[in-house]
Amino acid sequence: NKKKTPPRRPPHPPPGGGGSAGKRAKRGGGSRSASRSPTRDPNEGGFTHKLRVPKKMEEHSIEHQLRRCATRVAKNPAALRMLTKAMKQLHAEPQNGRYRRINLRNRIFAQTIGAAPGGVDFFVAAGFQRVTEPGGVETLTLPGTADLARVWLAVSALEEAAASPAGRRALEEEALQKAIAEAQALAPGDDAEAVARASYVSRVPAEPSGFGNISVVRVRLGEDFVAERRFHGDDVLDNVIDFLGGYGSAIPQKLREGTWSLVDVTMFPKRRIECDAAEGRRTLQALELWPSASLDLELPAWTEEELP
Repeated sequence: NKKKTPPRRPPHPPPGGGGSAGKRAKRGGGSRSASRSPTRDPNEGGFTHKLRVPKKMEEHSIEHQLRRCATRVAKNPAALRMLTKAMKQLHAEPQNGRYRRINLRNRIFAQTIGAAPGGVDFFVAAGFQRVTEPGGVETLTLPGTADLARVWLAVSALEEAAASPAGRRALEEEALQKAIAEAQALAPGDDAEAVARASYVSRVPAEPSGFGNISVVRVRLGEDFVAERRFHGDDVLDNVIDFLGGYGSAIPQKLREGTWSLVDVTMFPKRRIECDAAEGRRTLQALELWPSASLDLELPAWTEEELP
């Protein structure tokens, strides 16, 4: 009995035809790798890749342009407020020449809307045109034939951007920086603020002396200012929050409602300290803010719902 030997198979499929890849190529589909491979440019002698080029801004709809520019401006609350005011005035009095012409060299405009990314582009999307007047004055001018429906769309886009998570966060960041600047100045801005600060300070227990069950708490307000105080280890978090009220009456309220946050940076990794009513009654020892703690005043981290 002779042993039957199986037929020998070629080590490689014939180029362009053998195997499943070749069959797919014959059907016109090609292999997965072949569909992604670069093509040779006969003129240059190299390879070219087919890339999808995104649309230019002017190729999108007017509504899309306005929303996109408004989203960029919303990161600058001062510019957003001024731009919204200008558009609302134009919408209320569309024939008033004062609202149809913007001097690009105006100091206030240049420092706010002109300096904000998307600010000038927003006017262009709303129908304004760049015009160089006699004498070299550069302006944004709304032509008499402009579609005023764009102005209504512009106002809607600005209001939507202001109400977005990014717009609200930018507004809170502005308020936080203002509070920090006032805290660093040490002097209250008016009598009402002085009374409010004194009220918070009056609630803070006396500062302990000597050694023992002592906690030294340092709170960084901005880059170059630290509020520091000694507390008893059995003092509670509310005492620290009221202490910060002596630097700005807005700070305790913002912390307790969760709009602003205290972050413990004493050790790595840093952790957020909740400042609600329940946590406010806990002692510094229980919160591990003893015998010392370094805290930062800042905005809370983005939530998943707020992520842009």
